[in-house]
Formats: sequence, structure tokens, C-alpha cells
Amino acid sequence: MESKRGWTLALLVSCLVLLGLALATTASGGTDRLSEGATLGLSIAGILAIPVYVVVSGWRAITSHNGTWPPQLILIAIGALLTFLNPNMFTVQVIMYPLLWSTSRTTRQAITLNVVAATALGSTAAIGMNEPFWSPSVWGIAGASLIFSLGMGLWITSIHRYGEENARLLADLTRQQDTIAALNRETGAVEERARLSRDLHDTIAQTLTGVVMLSRRARTLAAGVNRPETSSDPRTDTVALLDTLNLIESSAVAALADTRVMVATMSSSPAGGSLSDALHRLCDRFGHETGVDVRLTLTAHTVTELPRPHEVVLLRCVQEALANVRKHAAASRVTVHLGETPDGPVLTVTDNGRGASSATTPGRAAGGQFGIDGMRDRLALVGGTVTLDFPAGGGARLTVTLPGAAPRTEGASA
Repeated sequence: MESKRGWTLALLVSCLVLLGLALATTASGGTDRLSEGATLGLSIAGILAIPVYVVVSGWRAITSHNGTWPPQLILIAIGALLTFLNPNMFTVQVIMYPLLWSTSRTTRQAITLNVVAATALGSTAAIGMNEPFWSPSVWGIAGASLIFSLGMGLWITSIHRYGEENARLLADLTRQQDTIAALNRETGAVEERARLSRDLHDTIAQTLTGVVMLSRRARTLAAGVNRPETSSDPRTDTVALLDTLNLIESSAVAALADTRVMVATMSSSPAGGSLSDALHRLCDRFGHETGVDVRLTLTAHTVTELPRPHEVVLLRCVQEALANVRKHAAASRVTVHLGETPDGPVLTVTDNGRGASSATTPGRAAGGQFGIDGMRDRLALVGGTVTLDFPAGGGARLTVTLPGAAPRTEGASA
């Protein structure tokens, strides 16, 4: 739209200038083959034919750059007529050369038409003035105009090509940015699904595993209660059954709380409380469910000053370590210690179970794809590391380090 307005303004100004020249110079500069009135009338008609050409053929060719030779040759003929009628009409080149450049398909076509136009205008001007065909004054004007037109045309063409190349590069860049944005969204979705999978495994799945094991124990105890003759102490079995049912209920409540937290906030944090409270609840529940002696020791300064992401990671690591002890270690005692070193907090989980035989492959707990590898992935998000080794005296030791953990609050004791 802006280009069309510019062309309209240039065309209007050029036609007004040509009309002024025709009115002012026809008597002094017109051909003597026609009367003054006829010369003026034909000049005005030729000038008005230029905007007609633009309306009929020029706009389409300018916008699509697919002008054909016949309409362009007609424009050259109009210019040649004007210079034949009045040599002062050489000024028609001001609008004719730009129109030839803008309506040509190729640079070669534009250059050829410019040469044809300069030759036609120079020839008709010499004929109209009864000058020799080789008149230096005529061909000097035509040659200078041609050189100027070619120089300006080639320069503007190079600028146009440069602009088109920049537009193409910008379009390619925009497409690449859209592709990168789509890949980032896809990557974010994949990472979020992986995080959610880890959270489900570290919370609800482990709690439900405990519920399954407690249910099996309850079934065994219920069989003893229902068949007193097979039980050494039916009253003890009844108390144990009730205690097991209470544990099942508390585990289910914990799983429900974790589910509500994940659904409501999409957060991997435990359902309320500090890290110290969450670790105590976790170890107490594990001890009640399995009968394993769980000893928890904490360093108050470390527990109260860890950032929330580090707290979540440490809690999930303890959950995973205890889950592996439940499934594979056959341990009777587990020690969970959260301390600190000059480099940052350190978590160790040690058991007296089967040791190396509880791992199916080096570096991977037998608990499935979210075992040690899951811990390692989660710790990588906060710059932490995890190692699993088996002391010579038996059992296994899991060590988690979180270097450079910045304090979150000042603090209270655990």
C-alpha cells in the first residue's frame, strides 16, 4: 500500500511537470510539421496516456514484477511521440525509466528496454528538431540520462535483492524459532512427565507397596484368628492384626495426602511440615510396617537451612533407599543420617542386609528403572551426586551429597 501511494505521488508530480512544459514550450520548441494547437493537443494526449498505461498494465506488473514486452514498448512509443512533438519532453524520462525498471521481470530485460528507450527518444527528438541524426546535443542528453538510469536502476535492484534476501532469512529464522519453541515445549512436557513419574514412584507407588505387604501380613494374621487351633496365641494375633490394619489405614491416608498435593499443586513436596518432621514420619512408618529398626540422626543446622528443592530431593532419596531396603536387603537395622560437611549436606543410609547380592546390576538397584538412576537424575537437577557401595562387613551404604546448598532460613532445631 505504501509503495502504491509513492508511485501515485511520483506519477502525479511527473505528469503535472510534463503538462507545464507542454503548455510553456510548445510554441517555441514544437515541431514545425504540425500546427501549434495540434502539437499541444497530441502532447497532452501523450502525457495522459502514461497514467492510463499505469492503471491498465503498470500496477499489476509493478507488484508482481512480471511485465511483458508489448505494454513496455507502448510506453516507450508514448515517450518517443512526446520527444518528437517537443524536444523539451525529454523530461518524460524521469517517470519512464523507473516504470521500465519496476515492471521488468529481469535485470537484463530492464537494461535492454532502457537502451531501446534512450535510442527511440534520441532518434525522435533529432527528427522532430530537424537535427542531424548524430546530433551531439541530442545524444548527449539521451546518453547521460541512460547512464544515470542504469546506475540508479542497478543500485536500487541490488538493494531490493538484499532486502528480499533479508526477508527470506528473517522468515527462515522465524520458522527455526518456532521449531525451537515447539521442541522446547515438547522437551518441557517430557521432563514434566519424567518428573511426575519419579514423584509417583517415590511417593504413592512406594506407599502402596507397603500397603500390599501389610495386607499380606493381615491375611496371615486373620487366618490365625479364624483358626485358633493353628495359632499359638490367638489373642496376640488379634492385636497384631489390628495394629496391621491401623498401619494399612495410615499408609492409605499418607498416599491420599500425597496424591492431593500432587494434583492440587503439581509439587513434589511432602504434604506439609518441615524436612525433619517428614523424615521422622517416614522412618517411623517404615519401622512399624516392616519391623526394621530405623535410627534417624539429624544435624539441626543442615535440616533447617536447606532450600526447598534440596529438602525435596533428600526426602525422595530416603524414600527410595528405604524402599530398596524393604524389597531387596532383608535388613534388620537401618541408619539414616543427615549431616553436613564444608562442601554441603551429606545423607547416608546404611543397612545390615544382604549387601551386594541385593543389586542386580552395577550401579542400579533392583527396584526398577526409577531406583539409583532415578535418584541420580533427580540429584542432577540440584548439582548433587549419589553413590552406592557395599562395606566389607556386609550390608549397603547409600551416600548422597549436595554441594553448595545455600541456606533458606535461619534456624530452629530439628
